[in-house]
Amino acid sequence: MAGIEHSAALDGLLYLPVVIVGFLFLTDQAAQSGHAPATRFIAAFQSSSASSRAAALLMLISATVHIALVGRYVAEDPLRAWLMEVYAAALTLFSLAAVATRAWYVPSLAVLCSALVAYFIYVAAGRETFDAVGLATKAVEMSAVLLLIKSRFSSVSQLRQDFLRNPRRSLHRR
Repeated sequence: MAGIEHSAALDGLLYLPVVIVGFLFLTDQAAQSGHAPATRFIAAFQSSSASSRAAALLMLISATVHIALVGRYVAEDPLRAWLMEVYAAALTLFSLAAVATRAWYVPSLAVLCSALVAYFIYVAAGRETFDAVGLATKAVEMSAVLLLIKSRFSSVSQLRQDFLRNPRRSLHRR
């Protein structure tokens, strides 16, 4: 399950910029035509932080890699193929939400962290091997996790101050 078998994931990444630019162009056109949801999305996108936008991009990169690999796993392991589809859909939705609302934070972290753990469980169980695409994808996802945390808390001292003020609410702050 290494090397050439995962080359489809890299091919899929070639289309991602076209999809992103197309989506933003069409959404902007809809906003200019007065479509309220598009107007709200564009306004939220423009006011979102660089960390949120970068995390959204990294989630889209991971989603693209996973959806590109689904065909490889359909015959061999249909459950894993279905899980990859669900994961890619969740990351796509969270990437849109990342630039539109703050409610995406906890679910995004939960999904990304569970995928990181699942990958290492699959490797430990012998159902997957470490390869360049898998490790690079996990590095992208770990980077997204760090950016999510950074976008949530402007600095480590802010996190510490929030925790010291109210430990129960510090991780649920809006």
